Amino acid sequence: MSWVRAVPRSDDVFDEDMDELSLQNKEWRCNMEKRAKDGFRDGIDAGKEASLQQGFNLGYREGAVKMKVIGQFKGIVSALRCWCQSQPSLSSEPITQLLQKVEKHEEGLFEAMRRAQELPPPSVSKLVGDLDDLVVDQSDCGGSDCCRNDEDGECCRKGKRDCCGHDGDIIESSAGTVFVKDETLEQLLHRCLELVTEMGLPDELRIHIQQLRHACI
Repeated sequence: MSWVRAVPRSDDVFDEDMDELSLQNKEWRCNMEKRAKDGFRDGIDAGKEASLQQGFNLGYREGAVKMKVIGQFKGIVSALRCWCQSQPSLSSEPITQLLQKVEKHEEGLFEAMRRAQELPPPSVSKLVGDLDDLVVDQSDCGGSDCCRNDEDGECCRKGKRDCCGHDGDIIESSAGTVFVKDETLEQLLHRCLELVTEMGLPDELRIHIQQLRHACI
């Protein structure tokens, strides 16, 4: 009868082995899940770092180029004003007005960069919503011919300033008044070239200003 008593003991041994295997399987699954989560987390962190670095590099490049051009241009215009003031036969008023516009443009660049740092990046849903709004606006306006039959220009007064073929130089403020947008850097550089030509200054200066024009394109 000894073999009868041995059966329960052998069953107990197998049960213990099964319990141990079950624990090992659970531990293995837990370890694999933890490693998978760690891998996803590391991948997300690495992606964020790469995106931030790429965005920083791009923003720094664009900002450095813009500020370098406007800084050199402002220095040239300031030097021209000093030179004009030392010439009794020349009026410094045109170059002074140009310098004021350049300084205003520089302040606008600083303000734009400050706002860009404060605003969060647009979400995908926001971009999709903007595209939907654009499609709706175009369908309501009916294209660039929507104001041909509108002699009073009521369409443009309702805020659809782009429907009549305007290039964006005319802007409607919140108070309803219409004013002309500030001159671009390209226009300011072109004006400076005209003044330099009128004053009969050396061609080297004109070439340098033209190089600034190419850099800002």
